[in-house]
Amino acid sequence: MNCILLTGAGFSRNWGGWLANEAFEYLLGCPEVDAGLRARLWKSKNEGGGFEDALAELQEQFNRCKNSETERPLRNLRAAIVGMFDVMDQAFERTAFEPEFQPVEYSIRNFRNYPPPFSARRSGRGS
Repeated sequence: MNCILLTGAGFSRNWGGWLANEAFEYLLGCPEVDAGLRARLWKSKNEGGGFEDALAELQEQFNRCKNSETERPLRNLRAAIVGMFDVMDQAFERTAFEPEFQPVEYSIRNFRNYPPPFSARRSGRGS
């Protein structure tokens, strides 16, 4: 039987993972994020959401009206998000997740084979 570990926000914090505010700040500084995307991210944050809400809004707009004006911001935000998670993936790959003496049956190593939700390696997307 396969076992799957479902985690919540902040689970990876002990190993250098970012919290929502840190992810938000990273995205604001990405070169793919122009003034329009920055305003959309701030709007989502001010309404109590996060970058996921801005992404969902862009996806809805693109699905309603597929053209270059709706595709470009969606593509750019996706690229910034994939890049962000790729940076975290790379940091996790260099991180020792557990002490040397921990028994294998309690090891997190078995779960490291699953890429994170936005992993460019899993989705086949990336830059």
